[in-house]
Formats: sequence, structure tokens, C-alpha cells
Amino acid sequence: MDSISEYNEEQFQMLCLAITDTSSGICLFQCDDAKEQVSIARHVQNSISKSSVVIDMANLGIDEMPDEIGKVRDLLIGNETVQVVLICNLQLCGEAVGDEKYIEKINYMRDQMMAMKKVWVFGMSRYFAIMLSRKARDLYSCILNHFDFKEEGEAFLEFSEIELSGDKKISLMKFKELQEQIQRKAVDACILCLESIEARGWIYAICIFFLI
Repeated sequence: MDSISEYNEEQFQMLCLAITDTSSGICLFQCDDAKEQVSIARHVQNSISKSSVVIDMANLGIDEMPDEIGKVRDLLIGNETVQVVLICNLQLCGEAVGDEKYIEKINYMRDQMMAMKKVWVFGMSRYFAIMLSRKARDLYSCILNHFDFKEEGEAFLEFSEIELSGDKKISLMKFKELQEQIQRKAVDACILCLESIEARGWIYAICIFFLI
């Protein structure tokens, strides 16, 4: 996402304002696209005057996932004094160790994170946000503001989605999240395949050139 879309502009401005007006606490923003979460966080970082750092869970190995406060502090090495910590793709931690297991761990860290006197901005999928609200009541009670960023063409929910609620809606959202992951991996695999084919083509061309 190169720029904030018009239908997300209000949410973006409100998120920036909430961060500016908060000295410490937690904000949450929802976006189902992993790359857009990072893009939103970067736009926020460039739009606020407070010192900040963007941390993308997609860049971490399983052993680095912040499932205890020591690992959270490790993520801030070199950025200990920043006022705002924007953590993107928190849902990937759930995928790595199990949604409920990770949510239990982050819920347990609430008081320790709050004691660090920073503004924590959590970016995650809608499915993970719902799971967080259900399974991490202590942490969720400290979330000051919630923001919802929609993808292009998603401005209006389909009628079938509006009718769903409770566990059925959560199941549908989890299905969509998994579907998007599969699609992204398929695209990445195609790119790698094409790059490999192109590389072999160059090798063949060089061999033929020298043989001639």
C-alpha cells in the first residue's frame, strides 16, 4: 500500500491522533493484509512527532517470537528509549505457537508491558483481534483505541457476512486468513520458479555462446 486509501484516511488520522494524545497504553489496528499492516505502521511512524520503532513479526524466527517479557525487551535493543512501539502481524505469533497459547502468554505480560511506559500499537488480522478480545480479557481491557483498516473493495461487507455472528463469524474469518496465506505463498512460489527458469535460461545462453 503506497499511500493511505481515501476510505482508510479517517481511521489513519484517528490512529495518529490517539498515539499523539497518549503517553502510555495500548492501541490496536486491524488489517487482514500482512504487507499493508507494515505499510500502515510506516505511514504512522512518518506522521507522528514521537520517537518510534516498527517491528514486523514476519521478520522473526519462531524462537524470537515475543512470548515472554525478556523477548519483548530483546526486540527493543537499540531502541529502548522510543516512545512508541508499532508491532505488526501479531497474528503470526499465534500461527507459530498456537493462537490460544500465544494469547495466554501476551495476556500474562500486560502489567510488565504497561510498566515500560510506552505506547504499544498492535497490528493484527481481524480474526486474531476477535480471539484476543475473547481470550485475553486482562490485556484487552487496557486497549484504549481500536481501528479497522479495510482493503480495496472491502468497504462494504457482503450480506452473508453481516448475518454471521459468534463462532461462525470467527470461523469464516480464520478461513479467509488461511486462504490469503495460501494465495501469498502460491504467488511467492511462482516468482521463485520464474526466477529459477530465467536464471537457467541465462546459463544456457552463456554456454551456447562459448560453444559457438
